[in-house]
Amino acid sequence: MSGRDEMRNKYAPVIPKAELVKGAYYFGRCRNAPVARWDGTHFWYWRQKGFKLYLERICAPEDDAINDVFVATGILDIPLQDGNIPLQDDWLEGDGKEKV
Repeated sequence: MSGRDEMRNKYAPVIPKAELVKGAYYFGRCRNAPVARWDGTHFWYWRQKGFKLYLERICAPEDDAINDVFVATGILDIPLQDGNIPLQDDWLEGDGKEKV
């Protein structure tokens, strides 16, 4: 198997986008987070950079073949203990990130 095929397999959807539940938390993989929340269009997750937290948006694998994506591998049945991941993006800055 070539390196390109391995990369495609790594980012292939495990849970298809059509089966994702709006508002649900998922564990999975991307470059910056092991847990994200689906809003019906994108995943949202908390990213720590230095001593600051940022709310970031990331696509499902079906929506982006170039950039990092969140591959959901399972649904979390219980809410997070460390803080909810908001779904509303009306308070975000234009770059999709907000310092907390």
